[in-house]
Amino acid sequence: MLPRVLYDMSNQKIVAIVQARLSSKRFPNKVLKSICDKSIIEWVISRLRTCSTIDNICIATTTDPSDDKLVDFLSSQNISVYRGSVEDVLSRFYFAATFNNASHILRITADCPFVDPVIISEIINFYWKNDSLDYVSNTLEETFPDGLDVEFFTYEALKRAHEEANSQFEREHVTPYMKKKLATGNISSKYPELSRLRLTIDEPIDLEVLNEIASNLGCDQSLSFSNIAELKQLNPKKFEANIHIRRNEGSIMNSGDKIWRRAKSVIPGGSMLFSKGQELFVPKIWPTYYKKCKGISVWDIDSNHYLDFSYMGIGTNTLGYGCNAVDEAVLNSISQGNLCTLNNPDEVRLAEELIEFNPGQDMVRFTRSGGEANAVAIRIARA
Repeated sequence: MLPRVLYDMSNQKIVAIVQARLSSKRFPNKVLKSICDKSIIEWVISRLRTCSTIDNICIATTTDPSDDKLVDFLSSQNISVYRGSVEDVLSRFYFAATFNNASHILRITADCPFVDPVIISEIINFYWKNDSLDYVSNTLEETFPDGLDVEFFTYEALKRAHEEANSQFEREHVTPYMKKKLATGNISSKYPELSRLRLTIDEPIDLEVLNEIASNLGCDQSLSFSNIAELKQLNPKKFEANIHIRRNEGSIMNSGDKIWRRAKSVIPGGSMLFSKGQELFVPKIWPTYYKKCKGISVWDIDSNHYLDFSYMGIGTNTLGYGCNAVDEAVLNSISQGNLCTLNNPDEVRLAEELIEFNPGQDMVRFTRSGGEANAVAIRIARA
């Protein structure tokens, strides 16, 4: 048994901290999407409010302006909010717990609208019966469906994790340090055969499935895991549409993978150019999207640095990305206005220079793409 972290038993306050943000890369704004005409975050809050053992509920979101809309909505509902780091979710939890004077923390993620108060009570009761533990959950063994995850731990355990966890993975996912270093316990499901069900929302198809489940159960926000298990036995096909998505898949996906998943649902093939499709290269490794480029260097949206030896023209060109002379000329043009109902005299000068470089040509026509160039060529041929 690992040594237990000591804490003061005289000041017990259980705070449910709900992790929420709107900038999900796979499904932005998902916590404000609706199930049976009520937002997902409201489902979570209303279900937590039925837990008599919880003293307070706090939504831990980020300081990013993208979450202003979420904060405004929660404020209108008189819900406590703490805003913290975007990437360092562990620190966000620690300061939210400190702000709320918590002695114990119930960790819930806001994309799990069917979180079950019965399971929460079982976990908290299990902790009090085994108070040599620092951390208790139903996730150490995957016997519950994804979306019914509950974690319960002491403030001192959270504080130790905050002070000692070093890896990006530990900081982003809050509890890996506790699972590895502290005294833990786990409860198991009485329906382990349902562990592959998805009752969480990571992608639009998840929302469709959960709406279907809720509608079949009468949109009753007091629905339980037992109700869902009965529905699964009666009509298993209602649970199949999202079964292909792996549990905790997001934890092993980079940011580009998550955006590519979204792209595939709204752009045929995933990108506007077939030659930029991720599947042409190495899926899950190829840096599909960029944040910055300069010279022959490219930085993906996770700030990984690459040298671009890819397609010339579509990739880096003769002058490289962000050539200073080109950038300065473009910025100067923008400052003078680059869109107008009149013509820019520079097009005449450029046309003359191109003819001088190519003495076999008599005239010039500018286009913006290969498709447009073909269309213009056809019009000229017809004329």
